Amino acid sequence: MVSRNHVDTFQWMKRLQQILSKKGITGLSEPCIFYFRMHRRHLLGGIFVIWIFFALSVHTVAKTKSKLFVNFLDGSELPQYEKWQQITKDEDKILPHEHEDCVILKPPYALTRISPVLVPLFPSLSSDDVIRSLIEAVTGLLTSRRSYRDDVVAIKTHYPYHTKHVSINHFKANELSPPKAIILIRDPLETMEVWHNWILNTINNLDINNPTTLQSWRSWRDNHFEQEINQWALFYKYWLENIPLESRILLSYEQILDEKNGPLETFRIAHFLKKVGKISITSSSDAISCIWYKVTNHFNQKVESEIARPYTYQQLDHVAVKITELLDSYALEAAAKHALINYRKNVMGKIYQMKRIDPVLVTNKHGSCIVSTPIHEKVTPIYQASYLGSGSEMLRELIEAITGIKTGDTLKSRKKGVVAIKTNYPTNKKDTKLNFWNQDMTRALLLVRNPLSAMSSLFNHINEHNKGLVPHSSQAPVHEWEAWRDENFKKELNLWAEHLKYWLSSFRGNNLHIISYEAMTNELHGPVEATSLSEFLGEYGTNVDIHTAPVATVPCLWFRVAKVLDKSTMVDSQQGENLYQSNKHRPRYTNMQLEKASTFLNELHTRYADKPNIGPILRYYWKDSISLIV
Repeated sequence: MVSRNHVDTFQWMKRLQQILSKKGITGLSEPCIFYFRMHRRHLLGGIFVIWIFFALSVHTVAKTKSKLFVNFLDGSELPQYEKWQQITKDEDKILPHEHEDCVILKPPYALTRISPVLVPLFPSLSSDDVIRSLIEAVTGLLTSRRSYRDDVVAIKTHYPYHTKHVSINHFKANELSPPKAIILIRDPLETMEVWHNWILNTINNLDINNPTTLQSWRSWRDNHFEQEINQWALFYKYWLENIPLESRILLSYEQILDEKNGPLETFRIAHFLKKVGKISITSSSDAISCIWYKVTNHFNQKVESEIARPYTYQQLDHVAVKITELLDSYALEAAAKHALINYRKNVMGKIYQMKRIDPVLVTNKHGSCIVSTPIHEKVTPIYQASYLGSGSEMLRELIEAITGIKTGDTLKSRKKGVVAIKTNYPTNKKDTKLNFWNQDMTRALLLVRNPLSAMSSLFNHINEHNKGLVPHSSQAPVHEWEAWRDENFKKELNLWAEHLKYWLSSFRGNNLHIISYEAMTNELHGPVEATSLSEFLGEYGTNVDIHTAPVATVPCLWFRVAKVLDKSTMVDSQQGENLYQSNKHRPRYTNMQLEKASTFLNELHTRYADKPNIGPILRYYWKDSISLIV
């Protein structure tokens, strides 16, 4: 006998059948509850199929996860590294360098306990192994991955991306000496592409160098890209914040593979391991170039994909913001700044190609502002004059950020359309000067810097250029600086003054804007100087008005560009305090040179004391030179 509830259900289902049949839907000839009672085998069969599907899914997920992370959890090596280790067994397989030869033997474990250097890097196949192989080649000892051990020269780690890898906490927990680190950074877009390629090919048991399809890239990108980029930024923040500057070096993967800079970067690795890591270097300095060639020649055999890896506008914008955040935080480290600027240019270039516009919203402690890649635009430019070593590149970037228009460094750049032309005339007689051909350029921006600091900066530029080093990456040896200083002090001091007098006499009143390097890089005065610069640029416009950034956003743009590179503090002169203090490197001068400089600057200050745009600045420099005399 059927219960009352079942009868009600039957009547309800019959009513539903009638309604559906009027709409042309048939097939519910019996209520489902009775159907499955009559055909229990169908119900049991459905449950069995669902159970089998669930079991297979769990097995597939577990197997995929195991395949994906096996290299990270069991300590096994990646294929390219294993291949390199096999090659080192047989020297005949390694071709000698075209100019010299070197011997690279298969490295052993250390016979005594050593304190290994950490090698943190975000996961991306090739960069994982090239840095380890370079370290092994210059030290003659093995490296390892993931786990701590004291018989290797270095340990590669992906912590905190992979939490089971060795971290700083391991050193603290085991009361080991503070860790030293060689941090390797790589273009985030290329990192994501390589990482995606490795993940999918590993899952599918394919050659790791095999380019994946465009469809698979888009699917992975949309599901994981933002999360991975956030992890990329957090990874480098962790290591840069937790390893002191004196205990680390930062290298870029691109510089290591570069034919010009690669040997120099390898020399930096060897120098760091020897000086900071207290590790013996078996390779001579003369062999470094050969070692670099042999190692990178193996790892640089990259399979280029014919498939362009596309990104959405929002994804590129997100990457640009993350890079800018790192720039704002770590611009004091020259290698990090140089690499990050290049990475951001790459991202901004892709944005511009996609939209022909490239706003990127950036937020920092000075507010929010729009960052854009400067373009060429036909305007009548202004002179951007400075003595060599006064920070003209930083000022150019600030002008471009405020106006959105490119600056140039020669008169020929006018043809492309620039807002300002950098010139060191008359210090450099070949630079742009006032003449008949550019008489329409009626305004000038004069950047000045304490001559004692500017001369030191100039020599650093000369030293880096002569040695093929990355600009703004190193401080010249003291003995080399002192030799150059003693030979050129009087000449450069006169050139500095000649440059100042030339531009002060060539432009007057509202046609000349003066900005000091010290104020431009000062945390308190920098935003004010940038705002004043923006007003000067915005007032100008002979052919086309220059539309500068909104005034409220200028401090944010200044912070992005200057990034408080100089911690100097200028105090109001009426307070009678030292007007120039700096935590940056202060170049050494003899007392005789300082006395000459103070006399020289006092004469200039007396001459221009009544000019409010330059008189106070010269007074700062004069008092600073006096304060250094001992």
